[in-house]
Amino acid sequence: MEKLTILLWLQYIVKISKSFHYIPVNKHTTEVFIEWDEFPKEGNPEFYFLTYQLVNDIAQKNVKSILTNPQKLQKSIITIEENKDYHIIIQSIKCGKILSEKSFQTRSCSQGWVALKNNCYRISNESKPWNIAKQHCQLSLNSAHLVDIKNEEEKHFIYSHLRSNNQKIIWTGLSDIKKRGHLKWTDGSSFGLKKNEIFSLSLTPKNETDCYILQQNATGSNYFFRRFFCYVPLPYICEYECNYF
Repeated sequence: MEKLTILLWLQYIVKISKSFHYIPVNKHTTEVFIEWDEFPKEGNPEFYFLTYQLVNDIAQKNVKSILTNPQKLQKSIITIEENKDYHIIIQSIKCGKILSEKSFQTRSCSQGWVALKNNCYRISNESKPWNIAKQHCQLSLNSAHLVDIKNEEEKHFIYSHLRSNNQKIIWTGLSDIKKRGHLKWTDGSSFGLKKNEIFSLSLTPKNETDCYILQQNATGSNYFFRRFFCYVPLPYICEYECNYF
């Protein structure tokens, strides 16, 4: 079972769901828009069963039947309680038999944040120098910090989120402030992505460019990391872990 979170682009996780979006209904419930690719691939299912229920209340089960449209992505809207854990199952059906099944648990992020697995993310367009942006992330929520991108899955998710918000350049949590050339994230862990994703200018002055941005490439299809002047105000992206109880 994948333990995921609402507002999640699932195409990087289970290869079926394109997007989760939420629409606040009131202070207690949220409408979640779910969209996914046909699965299994070339299985030609006739319809899907979407089942969702509170993790701690197996007696209350909600089931929706969604007819397959081969010309479009499959989609549905469900209403859930905010800050509750849900168990969601999507089954593809043909001739009365289950072809394939995907299941995961969800919890919504705070309003205005989007999520991947247990982490929630938010872009701030209020430009700040790197150290001030770092403080503002921490002030927004106790556990929040400038984004740390630890793996390829998270990287692709962040890139997609930045493109969808038309972000050309943005602060990250990456820096080598403590020791030049030793790249660290805000939690002290080392940079673990491919080194060729970092673009450096050899003539940049030392001790002024110890902070790293994500900058969109010329084609607009991807981003690369680049050291930049820490004192320049830029937009930034925060991250926090959504705790499960």
